[in-house]
Amino acid sequence: LLRVRTSEMSSWNQNDAVRGRQSGRPGGSSLFGDASSVEMQMRNDPESLERDNDAAIGHMSDRVAMLRSITDNIHDEAESHKKLLDGMGDSMGGVGETLGETVKHFNAVFVNNKNGRQFCYAVWGMVGVIWCLHYLSSG
Repeated sequence: LLRVRTSEMSSWNQNDAVRGRQSGRPGGSSLFGDASSVEMQMRNDPESLERDNDAAIGHMSDRVAMLRSITDNIHDEAESHKKLLDGMGDSMGGVGETLGETVKHFNAVFVNNKNGRQFCYAVWGMVGVIWCLHYLSSG
């Protein structure tokens, strides 16, 4: 008698484990639901399951379209920024060349030429005098 009960319990636990139930809880269900309840739903109303699947597929396709649109917008924005940065790089290169030429002219006129230095001192002196007059008149 004891052997029969033990074998009945072990077969019940094995069947229960196959269905995803926890042992000792005949009414328990697994994480994804009871397999027998899904089978019963399919026998009872396959059209409603098909409608649910179609609605889920529609929802997923809407999500995919939205994500596709977002990634396309990100790509377009990245391309426009790349063009902007390329244009700025070209502009900066031109500014660097112009600044180099200005430094060469400055050195030729003011550093290497004594008259140029005297002219520079005169300009700075005038700027200083104007600044002092402005400071005295405003204060």
